[in-house]
Amino acid sequence: MHEQPTEHPIRWTDGLPGMDPPRLPVKKPGPKGLARYKPRPGSKGGRILTVAVAAVARYRDEGRVNLGSREVGYVLTREGFTHGDVPYIEGIVERARRAGHIAMEAISDGRTSSDGPWTVETPEEIADQLGEWIGEAQLDRQAGQRYRVEIWAEAAAWIPRLVPVCAEYGVRVYSGSGSVPLKAVHDAAVRTIARGRRSSAPSSTGSATST
Repeated sequence: MHEQPTEHPIRWTDGLPGMDPPRLPVKKPGPKGLARYKPRPGSKGGRILTVAVAAVARYRDEGRVNLGSREVGYVLTREGFTHGDVPYIEGIVERARRAGHIAMEAISDGRTSSDGPWTVETPEEIADQLGEWIGEAQLDRQAGQRYRVEIWAEAAAWIPRLVPVCAEYGVRVYSGSGSVPLKAVHDAAVRTIARGRRSSAPSSTGSATST
């Protein structure tokens, strides 16, 4: 029998014969937790910090929905910065939050979510909360329409911006946070099928209702 030759596969980290192994770019780790940040006066970082703090304060004073870190960058493109500066501005905004120049709650973060039980300390809190919910409740303002309207936004941070307008018309706002996941598409299809069944079901008077 002939012996099978032993294979020695070349790993991608070995490089090619006569060449040095490739070097992987290593991203320098940023600050973790609370950290001081004081850019040099007159530097690009210093200018961005000054304008960003002013923009966040302006939105707060005007009662507008908080900006996200990236949205601050887009707002600053009207202040002489370019779209290429947006990632850099986003990083500075985050460092400013860690350093206390910008309050944590002043920047919108649609990436986080939570869930848990409804807890109260007194029975009066239950009555107060129910009263608020009843005040916000509305009858279905799209009932009787042939088509159902939904609004989809790319970023979840757009939901609180669109709800004040859409709620007046009984329209719900959805977001896939940049990429609509499979479950969201499935849920939208299920809603559509359920509404179609309700619209074709006979009413108590024998006529069909539409939604």
